[in-house]
Amino acid sequence: MKKISAAFTCLFACLFLSSTSGAYEYSVAGVDDAVMGEMLGSAVNIIVLRETKIADDKMRVALYLGRGAHFRSCILSAAHVVSSGSLDGSPPDKIYLVKDASALLEVRNFITVINGFGGGPGLNGLMKIYNEIFEKNANLIPLDALFVKKNFGIDAALLKVRKTKKPLNLPSASLGKSGELKIGHAVYLIGAPLKFTVNVRSGIAASERYFLNLSDGSEVLKIGGFDVSVATLPGDSGSPVFALERAGSAVRPKIVGVQIASHAVPVAEKVYQYAGIGFANDIDSIAEAFRKEIGIDLAEFDCRN
Repeated sequence: MKKISAAFTCLFACLFLSSTSGAYEYSVAGVDDAVMGEMLGSAVNIIVLRETKIADDKMRVALYLGRGAHFRSCILSAAHVVSSGSLDGSPPDKIYLVKDASALLEVRNFITVINGFGGGPGLNGLMKIYNEIFEKNANLIPLDALFVKKNFGIDAALLKVRKTKKPLNLPSASLGKSGELKIGHAVYLIGAPLKFTVNVRSGIAASERYFLNLSDGSEVLKIGGFDVSVATLPGDSGSPVFALERAGSAVRPKIVGVQIASHAVPVAEKVYQYAGIGFANDIDSIAEAFRKEIGIDLAEFDCRN
């Protein structure tokens, strides 16, 4: 997850959140088991694997963790999660949705074995078992990258769930309109900081939409979004940010952003302290980029077709 020094934070608002009356709630009072279940069920863990052959009988495998949101067999995440470990933006060797933490543990343990022995001896035998883990584990669902974009206002990735023999059985999240979000509206972040364990945090939309200068180590990226009043940490990248939409007496969770960074302040040389404020790429900017770049309407797009 990107870390933002206060010194580089863009201090001007480039596009305000809507000043008109929106349908989102200022309170979390309407959240019940059904609402929480929809948010928890549609927010998913993903893993990205990069394989490096260092000799005929040796291989290294790098494992990266991230989050995403499931809707209609699509996964919406952050581009920097999918491109983890890449210097040139190349796609990873494997991307998987992880339905159960035990599946991740199995993968991690075996990768430790591969890397611990430098990939050998017997790389072919190890890799056969390694591949079987993914083919036979029903809790590891392969994903294909449809769109990965970092810069020009967004840090977003759209992944497609490959067809499986068994139904996916995950709730499908609903996409909202971040232009209707106002400062003070209640938001939920469904993340997994530091460990691969779901962690729910509630707060408010803490700023109007603005552009933030983020460095990915090679260039400065200008990303549009808004602040949320919840602490975000490594492991949260790609997590959905939900607002609560009122419909009569009920509320429905709607994705209004994708968590991509955390504000931090320098306390010593190369030492930062997280400031308890996260930054989310807003869903309207993401949807607009998808329309321009690949000609799809994110609100209607269905990866099952």
